Amino acid sequence: MDKQIYTGGNLLWLDDNFLDADYRGEDSDLKVWQRSLSTTDHRINRLLNLAIFPVTCLEEFNEALDDYLNGPERYSRFLFGVIDLRVPEHRPPVEGATPDPDCDYEPRIRNGVAAAERLAKHGIPFIFLSSASEGQKSLISVGLQGRPYFQKERRGRGSIMPQDAARYILQEFRANIGWLDLSRIAERMNLMRTAKSDAERFSISYFPFFGAHRDFVERWELRSEYVRSCNRIALRSPRSHSRNFILQCVCLAVERSHRNAPRHIEYLESVEATPAILEEFRSRRDNSVLVVRFCGEDEFSKKRTSSQYDHEEVLMSRVIEMFPRNKVVFVLPPDDSSDMLLSRLGMVPGVFYDDLPETRLQDASAREELLKRASRFVLHNLVGRAIEKSSAGGVRMQIDSVFLENPELLIDPINWDFLLEADRVAEKISDPNEILTELFESALTIMDWAEDEALAELPARLADGRPVPPERLFKTARSVLEEGGQKEHLPLWTVRAFHNWLVKSWNTPYGCVPEGHKHEADWAEHSLVIARHLATEAKPYISKPDRRILDRFPEEVIENLNRAAELLLDPPIETLLAREGNVDWEGFERHRWPHSVFPVSTHLNDRLHIDGGRYFFPHANELDAATVLFDGRMALNRLELRARFYRQRMDWAKRVLTQLPAAWARPLSHLLSSIEERKLAVEWNETRRNRMWNAMMAFQRNAVRISYIMYSVANAEGYRSKKDIDRAASKMRSAQSPKPFLEKIRGNRAVTFPALIVPNEVQFWNEQVEVVNGAMDQIRLIGRVQQATAEAEGTDFISNLFMSLHDGLLSSGDTPLKAADLIRFMYQPEFGMQDTLKAFPDVSDFAGRNAYDKLTSFAFQSDMLLAAAATGASLNQALRPILYADGYHFLSMLYDRRNMDKATAPDLIPAARNQLLEFFLYGLEGLAQQLKFVLYAAGHEAQASAIDDGLFRLARIPEANPEVLKQFLLLEEAEEGGYMVYTPGHEGQDTVKRFVYADYVDGVIHTRKHKS
Repeated sequence: MDKQIYTGGNLLWLDDNFLDADYRGEDSDLKVWQRSLSTTDHRINRLLNLAIFPVTCLEEFNEALDDYLNGPERYSRFLFGVIDLRVPEHRPPVEGATPDPDCDYEPRIRNGVAAAERLAKHGIPFIFLSSASEGQKSLISVGLQGRPYFQKERRGRGSIMPQDAARYILQEFRANIGWLDLSRIAERMNLMRTAKSDAERFSISYFPFFGAHRDFVERWELRSEYVRSCNRIALRSPRSHSRNFILQCVCLAVERSHRNAPRHIEYLESVEATPAILEEFRSRRDNSVLVVRFCGEDEFSKKRTSSQYDHEEVLMSRVIEMFPRNKVVFVLPPDDSSDMLLSRLGMVPGVFYDDLPETRLQDASAREELLKRASRFVLHNLVGRAIEKSSAGGVRMQIDSVFLENPELLIDPINWDFLLEADRVAEKISDPNEILTELFESALTIMDWAEDEALAELPARLADGRPVPPERLFKTARSVLEEGGQKEHLPLWTVRAFHNWLVKSWNTPYGCVPEGHKHEADWAEHSLVIARHLATEAKPYISKPDRRILDRFPEEVIENLNRAAELLLDPPIETLLAREGNVDWEGFERHRWPHSVFPVSTHLNDRLHIDGGRYFFPHANELDAATVLFDGRMALNRLELRARFYRQRMDWAKRVLTQLPAAWARPLSHLLSSIEERKLAVEWNETRRNRMWNAMMAFQRNAVRISYIMYSVANAEGYRSKKDIDRAASKMRSAQSPKPFLEKIRGNRAVTFPALIVPNEVQFWNEQVEVVNGAMDQIRLIGRVQQATAEAEGTDFISNLFMSLHDGLLSSGDTPLKAADLIRFMYQPEFGMQDTLKAFPDVSDFAGRNAYDKLTSFAFQSDMLLAAAATGASLNQALRPILYADGYHFLSMLYDRRNMDKATAPDLIPAARNQLLEFFLYGLEGLAQQLKFVLYAAGHEAQASAIDDGLFRLARIPEANPEVLKQFLLLEEAEEGGYMVYTPGHEGQDTVKRFVYADYVDGVIHTRKHKS
């Protein structure tokens, strides 16, 4: 269910009390609604287009739900359910009719549970409203115990629904309906008469019901009748607001203000007002509203003509005098140019003042939300319904969810980037009405598929979730982009679109096509095709960038964009993608992809390797030659294994974002995007590093408690004793920092972690075992040398080697180390690095290893030094994923760094920062498995089983013991979806002995307390 596109709501209410005529009020659905819900905020709810469907048995409920799921209302009206637990399966026969022996007319709890499970399966929210006192107990076995549960009111009140339940339901409707349908109001007030196109008629008919726009609607709906009936209203409006949007706002403010509702609204710009026009309006003597928009004295003096008023203040005075009984709305600019006008209004009694809603400049998140909501709304109402109408052969087609959830997939990236602009917003696409109009008009360009053969396949593509050809993407607001003052910024938006595409769309467009999508390969190729299209558009501007582009992008970034564009546009790539003829690779090897800034295209890398038989070297020119030698290949293999490990960990983390508690998912999402978009250095080096630091701290505060819980309640054999568990719970409630948690984890991890969490059967572990096996010969050889030396001389040979290295290189004193120092140490006799081994080990069992037969070429002490170092490097790579898998090192290191400077994020050197983030990637899965163990133990099987396994899995699923675990955690569904896990205590005296969690919102950590 998507609250972005709903314009109304349905309440599906299952209750056998409706069999009693007294409850329904003469069997009228309207009576049920009025008696149950009309006493709470009914003024706002009148605009939400709500309807109620009372049903009396499971059979009727299933029919009503099927009608909704299979009908057109599913994508336009929000559905909410009210379930009575004890209801019959079939509707009892009317009095005098013969009962059907095959029907069950007895109210039973199982029927209410069955109805609730159907709603939960389809993601439809609901509440329980029941008089069954034992009803909540029956919900535990089916995992519905967390749903809101209300007790019915006694019949004396006139309704069985309590006020708390009524408010809860209406709040759900208000939170999930995204657009108000104003079509009837607009028709009644004659707003449509000036609409010049279908797009304008569509945009006038709908008003956003979210953000500042929802606040405006609720302000006016909740105001008293006295305020709404004021004849003088002053509204401050940004200069960029369009005429139609202002009329929509005025319509919402005044349409219910008269006993006799206004018949229509007259709109007048101050620069167009003349005495004749005002006189014509006054002569009508009807019940209309006059809206006069003022532009400010400076602009007015530039545009006025001799037939108009000398000053806007004069015009305002004349309007006030001529229309003493009509409602007049003065629309003023929100700056000091309206000071004189406000002074004049100050002399008029009974003027009411307000601000029109707006998306503020530089508020990028609000701008993006508006665009995505508007795009989804147009896509569903225009394109989606057209696809349904074009269905043939009895098969009903619907637009695929990948487009509804990510409408930017259908918009040209340059146009989308232009629309997202939050600083230099074009005046003609600034408000919701203008945005809806532009989106509607651009969508019309692809909808003539019945007449145009070139468009004939689009409905099938949109229904099947396949990418649309680049030339068919919406060119939304293209005319605005290419006109007047906007045209000079076209190069900047083109370059920025190319840059953003390379950062976010290296696999699929914007990274928003889910992994495993049935057409993921098509989307990957589409992403590459779009990248080449953007490279073509941007190449003229990045080859010779002007000052405006250089002001926005550093020269280094422009250079990297140039390198990427040159590779993407090279003829061999075009031939390879076209799959036509042999590819001429001459000169291609000169290209190097700027991998440190832009991720490598997955599809391009695969095509080069599979179809072209080539590797995509994102490195220096000489590195490909190194693979000829064995050591070079081994080094590249180690690099490839490490890169694959990082990539797989991040892919797994993205996959489980929706499966983890919301308080884990939010900071994790920020960290993943910072890594993937190559923003680590930028975010940390700027003041924004507090955002990254806070994301890690929020994750740590939640994860360290879950880890502590697992080690406190479980051991290698099973659950610990009740006495130990109670002591751990008491310690957790009184803790003021993570220190006692980390001490518990440190003391138990060595035995408990490998007993509860084990490696999964995946190829990754086989590769690590191979690396360890490859180091075995070296380990055995070094061990033999160590043993032989100890027997001959009684010294620790390996330790002596490394101490010699340390002392020899530092013998130069405080002067910086130079290459000559390295040569001096390795070759001069005084340090002994070129001395032969004094004790030769027995190597007869090294079968087939000629290099070790007599150690003639491997007999120097320096050889042993490097062999030990190389072996350590191999083991370091293979064993790190195991040693740091439980997440302790990340949790502990973050705590240690936190104590360095508690006021702000510590100014870590890059090596420490990178190590911290590496520990985070290594330990993430282990911490998720610990959460999974704790959820299973607490009886939350649904949430636990939803967390995907990656490199690790639980050795066994623990037996549920909710009575023991209830003192450690509470689980609650989150309003935005998903769930929250609360644990006792957090830093700070105010939260001790309460269930809380650390939340991460907009870069700031908030401690959220459980309502209990």
